[in-house]
Amino acid sequence: MDDNFKNAFSKRGWNENLPVEERCEVYPTIDPASAWSFQSLKGKALFITGASRGIGRTTALTFAKAGASVAIAARSAAALEDTKALIVKEVPGAKVEKYVVEVTKAEQVEAAVEAAAKAFGRLDMVIANAGYTNAFDKPMEERSSVEWWRTFEINVLGVFNTVRPALKHLSKTEGYFLAVTSIVAQFRAPNASDYQTSKHALNRLVELIALENTAIKAFSLHPGSVDGRKCLPSGHEERSGLSTMSGGAMVVV
Repeated sequence: MDDNFKNAFSKRGWNENLPVEERCEVYPTIDPASAWSFQSLKGKALFITGASRGIGRTTALTFAKAGASVAIAARSAAALEDTKALIVKEVPGAKVEKYVVEVTKAEQVEAAVEAAAKAFGRLDMVIANAGYTNAFDKPMEERSSVEWWRTFEINVLGVFNTVRPALKHLSKTEGYFLAVTSIVAQFRAPNASDYQTSKHALNRLVELIALENTAIKAFSLHPGSVDGRKCLPSGHEERSGLSTMSGGAMVVV
């Protein structure tokens, strides 16, 4: 986030003043060059939601470049086809499966997870990247219960629907589950109660996933304020100081 935006949150006491170093580009610690050159993920398989654009698309491409087979899932068939075409163009011979799913529909996500596990013979990493936010433009009293709860359906229920069928496959490979969350989980700001509360709940959900499933590694990841459409709700102007998509994706890898 840019300095003006960050300072506004700090002055109002809306954030937790976490001691973090902000970066907006790929830096040596997360540079995937070695993973690409050594094909360190060859023989591994990834399933990722929200893969039709943004961090999801870039993450899928990055894993494919490192040798992984990738299963991409999202709501838009056309956008998924674009993602697959990009991966195949950048990584000739890459193994890519695509699944049209709505993460709030448990049966759709389960079918996609099972199909991916069957296609690749395994799952080593599952990333719940699909997310949603309303514009930060009105207080809770002006939002309908349907509008407010929609954010929870995608950001919390959608993650549960993704991890539940994946657990048995990840347990076999002692794999990884990762949920993409947000720094807003640590904010107390007006007009975004649905999004902030959903991400706060998501962080606790991931802790419980790890607690109940010791054979796997489970993490929640805040990739930074990324320059993508979902990060800039309608009515908000673009801001400087946003991470690139590659920066966000490299943190995942």
